[in-house]
Amino acid sequence: MMYLNEADVHALLKPAKLVDVLREALIGDIQSPQRTHHHIPGSDAATMLLMPAWNARSFGVKILTLDPERTQKGFPSIDGLYLLMDGASGAPLAIIEARALTATRTAAVSALAATYLARPEASTLLLVGTGNLVPFIIEAHCSVRDYQRVIIWGRDQQKAEAVGYQIKTQAEVVITTDLNTAIASADVISCATSSTQPLVHKKDVRPGTHVDLIGSYTPKMREADDALFLGARVIVDAKGAIVESGDLLDPCFTGSLDATTIHDLPELIRDPTLGRKDEKEITIFKATGTSTADLAVADYLVARCSASQ
Repeated sequence: MMYLNEADVHALLKPAKLVDVLREALIGDIQSPQRTHHHIPGSDAATMLLMPAWNARSFGVKILTLDPERTQKGFPSIDGLYLLMDGASGAPLAIIEARALTATRTAAVSALAATYLARPEASTLLLVGTGNLVPFIIEAHCSVRDYQRVIIWGRDQQKAEAVGYQIKTQAEVVITTDLNTAIASADVISCATSSTQPLVHKKDVRPGTHVDLIGSYTPKMREADDALFLGARVIVDAKGAIVESGDLLDPCFTGSLDATTIHDLPELIRDPTLGRKDEKEITIFKATGTSTADLAVADYLVARCSASQ
């Protein structure tokens, strides 16, 4: 049985290739039931997620713990393991560090959605947040589009500057403390935060902007205000996102968003006409995480590792 640690995962995965792998896998034969949430005592925000998926070739399950408060103690907010099993025998094939797998697949899914939803001429990417996921989002987005400028905003400017030093891109990297101005200048906005209050407001967003919401994986979390959803084209990574994210539940409750108009990413891949209609339309991609992508990445990792041995 293989064990793939964080360094192994990052060494084996290339963002552009992973985007192509997921483009095929999301419309393939993987079955993914709704994930289950379990509150962890000791912190209001602490959650354990169990995320299974399977097809004829393999079974997999990710056990993930999430707690934004852990960062105050110097620990990652996300951690866990992924177990991959053979579809025929049921025997364990690999244990993979879930933090690395989650970061790379989340970033790749985000970039994949942007290939359908962002305007072709989009040149400025704004990252809202400074967590461990942000460098992977930037790398993934820059692997599918030649951005001229990448703007990074965070509540802690030192953390934002640290992210700026960490990323590798040909684009100009700008660290800002003025979020509203940055939003108004961006073509693509990607949010990866644990915020419980909206950070992106419709009044600041230019027509034609693509907004990528990666945080808000619980009903109490928000990254965008209700007004942003009025008239916007909304795509989710998986239909389960509709009942899990405050960024979808609240606008649906207030009437800013009609749940029947929401499509998921597999539908968009099969039918790209479900995507952007014109240069002025605001598009929104809301992701809460999909176990289909987890299994696809785990399968790909094991195949890459086996081929290199």
